[in-house]
Amino acid sequence: MSGPQTHNDRKRRGKAPRNDGGRDRVGARRALNKRRLLRRVLGGSHNVRFVDFVKLIEAFGFRLSRVSGSHHIFVHPRVAELLNLQDVGGQAKPYQINQWLRLVERYNLPMEDDE
Repeated sequence: MSGPQTHNDRKRRGKAPRNDGGRDRVGARRALNKRRLLRRVLGGSHNVRFVDFVKLIEAFGFRLSRVSGSHHIFVHPRVAELLNLQDVGGQAKPYQINQWLRLVERYNLPMEDDE
């Protein structure tokens, strides 16, 4: 190794080298697992990040139609109703999560396969 060792370098001694160039992993997020998030939502958790929820509803075939202020309007080819979501402090609103769940159930919408 060249240069002074950092605390993280000392902790990793004897372990396989990382592929991230040795950068610290603080704040790094794992890739979203849509099925795991769906299980959380179905289990009653309403602590859902807005960006994660958008990825989840897109996996069910919803597409962003337009944004009007804080309102993100989503449409689905098999659903006659619009889905309105708001990002409040980075979180999805619990009642809007429930509305989406009712739409999925009412229209029997499947989750698209992960690619």
